[in-house]
Amino acid sequence: MKDDPTLAKQVMERVETFIAEKEATKRPNRIRSYLLVLDEEGEIAHTCITSGGGVSGPTEAAQRQFEAEQEAKRKRRAEYMGIVEESALKRKLMEQEANEQYDKASIAKEKVSAVYEKNSIETVAEKSVQDKVTECGEKDEEQIRRMSETDFEERVLQSAGPYAPQSVKDAWMETVKEVGVNGLGETKNGRTHITQMYIQQAIANYYGLLHSNDILGDYVESAIRATQKALYDFDHPLEPGKVISMEEQQARMKEREFYTVFLEKLKRL
Repeated sequence: MKDDPTLAKQVMERVETFIAEKEATKRPNRIRSYLLVLDEEGEIAHTCITSGGGVSGPTEAAQRQFEAEQEAKRKRRAEYMGIVEESALKRKLMEQEANEQYDKASIAKEKVSAVYEKNSIETVAEKSVQDKVTECGEKDEEQIRRMSETDFEERVLQSAGPYAPQSVKDAWMETVKEVGVNGLGETKNGRTHITQMYIQQAIANYYGLLHSNDILGDYVESAIRATQKALYDFDHPLEPGKVISMEEQQARMKEREFYTVFLEKLKRL
């Protein structure tokens, strides 16, 4: 109570009032002694009054019961505080883990963007300086030009889901025909933009995961999860206010359409 003068004053007023009331009812010329037991709230819980050799107050058994009750309260309070501290620690760890995962994903996506931008600049430079294109590169470009559209899209699909069930592969190819684009944003003329499925591949590769390109997995359910994540990440960008060109805006809308149509087909399998 020394740390709370107001509480100390209230307790003393209760004690003085109690003693004054008892003194008013005592016999003349009698001396009384008072033993008061306070609870944790400063209230008078038990009393022991002696007068002329007589004793009025709690029995020994009652006093032991009171002490046992107080000890039980202290234990319950200690257990409760332990639970509160443990819950707070778990929340803190979960927040730290979430922040670390967010930071890692952000770093990975920034690296993917930087690499893609660098590659795009190099590609433009290579196209503008034809005499620096190697003979091997010319042959690869020629092979791509000669490749049919279906063969090209199947090659892209093989990159995204080499081990996917045939039903998933069929749904992918049907979506490509309906929407006109694939989930990786790849065309014969190069990548239109960085898609969310491409980012999934890049992040898996960044963490050194085995078969990092294989984002569709071995089952219909794994393909659904990958597509749902791509759609969610598309609708919740890390930089929502970023200004992009009209061409990229159109390509991104086609990307979202691909995820939506592909997901509907997967859910019907």
